[in-house]
Amino acid sequence: LFLLSMLVSCGDDPLSENIVATWDLVSVQAESCSDEEFTVPFTEVADNNCITVQGDTACDFFIVFNAGGSGTLTFTTDGDTDSEDFTYTVDDDSNSGLICDPPDECDTFTVDGNSLSLVILDDCITTFIFERS
Repeated sequence: LFLLSMLVSCGDDPLSENIVATWDLVSVQAESCSDEEFTVPFTEVADNNCITVQGDTACDFFIVFNAGGSGTLTFTTDGDTDSEDFTYTVDDDSNSGLICDPPDECDTFTVDGNSLSLVILDDCITTFIFERS
């Protein structure tokens, strides 16, 4: 019985603890766009850690979740590094959460193991897939 109780209590850490990490972009896709020219087929990050979408190239694209509900999205284009701060909340029961760009624009993310899927609903349904560094 002792061994069984140890196995049951050794589950995965909750998302609120697991999310604190650096996550690297691995792919992007935009579909169901109101303007077809914004559609992006499934595109993966290349070996040089860059991704080219509609002629624009971004490199070193990653997201950092800090403890306490804040984070930063960072990428480099044409030699210039851009960073955007955000806040986030998580739901440990569903392994999902919200990333919010203050003051009130929020997008949903889900985590499955070492993979994070961020879905942005705007003029398209854009899905970014990240992997834990």
